[in-house]
Amino acid sequence: MDGSDITPEEHAEIRMTKWWSAEEMVRQGVPCREGPYTDIEKEQVDGAINRYKAEHNLSLEDIEDIIFGATRKDGFWATVACAVPSRRIRSVYDHVQRAYHPLRMKGKWHVHEDSALVKFVKEYKSDWTKIGEAMQRMPESCRGRYQQYLVYAETERKGRWSDEEGARLACIIETMSTEGKTSTTSQKFWKEVAARMGNTRSPKQCRGKWNDSLNPRLQNQGRKPRWGPLDIYVLVHKIASLGLDFEVDIPWNILPDDGWKSWSGHRLQQKWAILKKTVWVEGATHHDIVQRLLALHGTLPNNSPVRENQPSTTENNS
Repeated sequence: MDGSDITPEEHAEIRMTKWWSAEEMVRQGVPCREGPYTDIEKEQVDGAINRYKAEHNLSLEDIEDIIFGATRKDGFWATVACAVPSRRIRSVYDHVQRAYHPLRMKGKWHVHEDSALVKFVKEYKSDWTKIGEAMQRMPESCRGRYQQYLVYAETERKGRWSDEEGARLACIIETMSTEGKTSTTSQKFWKEVAARMGNTRSPKQCRGKWNDSLNPRLQNQGRKPRWGPLDIYVLVHKIASLGLDFEVDIPWNILPDDGWKSWSGHRLQQKWAILKKTVWVEGATHHDIVQRLLALHGTLPNNSPVRENQPSTTENNS
């Protein structure tokens, strides 16, 4: 299958009906949104489940039987997946099973649990199902706690980065780039960066420092960029000019340009998520959200400073 020959509508149909992994979607050229679910997405999923429950006159126990039943009911899952068309149906399935799991409200991790988790990881290695049963917590919660916190607990530094640390991080990433390792969106890349930092900073810390502070500052001649009304205006117009039906198809990696404070694609995606929340209503499509934001931010802000190499927008290009 050549993903470039498929329409956005067909992409959405594939995401909602094919139980493929994220890797298979990439191989097939079908874009998908990955990562943690936003509050808006959680509301959309919960709304779809509640509507299904009401339409079929089901109790909460009936819904839990469907979610955790031995036989997968594809009709139910396709219905729920329709509420978040940028997500894979398998991703929706995993999210709902986590959200409705009896142990989902276990709460904050305690010191004695961390010690027990380290012990069980040594005993069961990477069998997170057994570890979860032993800990009486969800397997995903155990894996996340261990991999994101406990692996680095003895060596990880907290708080502000020193200039020396920032320079070291920049040097490591530059070295990896010369080695052909440039996939800054992969978890594996940042795990290696953290390892080269001596695990004094976690992968999450390294990625955040690079994407949200260090990289833009390096590209902006040492000046830390600040987000303002003009940046909102440009971002909204850039996304509107794409004319896409689904947010998942936004090419965040090529959205930045050299004249625009060198914002990273990762930071622009974060800013867009914040903007969406200001206009989102239940059932709103990507097109609806873009039009609402254009109505609010579509006019060039008054007293906007004139910059060299001002980034292009749809108005600049017309």
